[in-house]
Amino acid sequence: MTKLLDPTAQIDYFYLMNYAKLQLRFVLENSTNDTLLEKRYSDIMKALETTYRESENNIEISMLFVNSVNTFARFLGFSGRLKSRVELGKRGLEIADKINYKEAIAELCCSTIPWALLQQGNYGEAKTFCLKGLDIALATDAIKLAGEATRSLCGIARDNMNYAESKEWAEKALEYGSRCNNQGLIRGAKMDLAYTGFIKHDYISAEKILRDLLDIYIAEKDLEKIANFNAGLGIAILNQKRIKEAKKLFDKAFNLGKLLDSQIIMGEAEFGLAKAAEMEHKVNLSEKLKRQAINKFRLADIKRLGRAYQFSSD
Repeated sequence: MTKLLDPTAQIDYFYLMNYAKLQLRFVLENSTNDTLLEKRYSDIMKALETTYRESENNIEISMLFVNSVNTFARFLGFSGRLKSRVELGKRGLEIADKINYKEAIAELCCSTIPWALLQQGNYGEAKTFCLKGLDIALATDAIKLAGEATRSLCGIARDNMNYAESKEWAEKALEYGSRCNNQGLIRGAKMDLAYTGFIKHDYISAEKILRDLLDIYIAEKDLEKIANFNAGLGIAILNQKRIKEAKKLFDKAFNLGKLLDSQIIMGEAEFGLAKAAEMEHKVNLSEKLKRQAINKFRLADIKRLGRAYQFSSD
């Protein structure tokens, strides 16, 4: 005799699944609205958990889950939830592999997972994902994703002070950006070349690149990019011993980071201010700012020091 399902349980299940789908479609439709995503963060995470559990043998749910993970990754990175980004990315990869969703696999391996691992300082694992993603991206002619993988590979080499490899990957990213005519990728690769120059203490060339890019983002009123490029430009100028000018840039970055509620941006700015205070022999202030920056990085699960200390000429 066939056992009938409890009608109430069926109704609860369909309500739960429909609500989860609604939340994830909201993510796909509002991918850049950080304020709305933050307000719905708890519901979105529950929806991702629900669809992950129900994805087996359901291609529609599987694809919705994977696409939502890749889309939501940007917000998770911006808001400093790197651990969640990696965990969800690996779940997404598990499902994408099962359904042979090549495009999503490429994005997960080129960008979603390794970018967060790079920020955390997990370089070996990040490189493994990048190389896997790069192979798939090139095989499927996903040139933009190939560029994102090479940018992360540049970052890994740069953070390990490997100038030749960092420069090679940055130039490759610039090539891919030009091939697919993606201005975001081209600009990112130019920024990578500037940071690569820090390794060789080429602060003058880096300053010019970063100033030109900052002017573009000011014209576009992209506050997140303006904050990041103020901090980067501050490093180039600080290493030329123009301390007062650098501090103004770090202050601007910090204030924008506070406005955007970004622990990462505020932390990077405080590392810059700490380094400036150290150069002015203000030891107590420097240590205080450095502790504050480290605490902000811990909240975002970042284990490395700030860029101002990574790329100091001292």
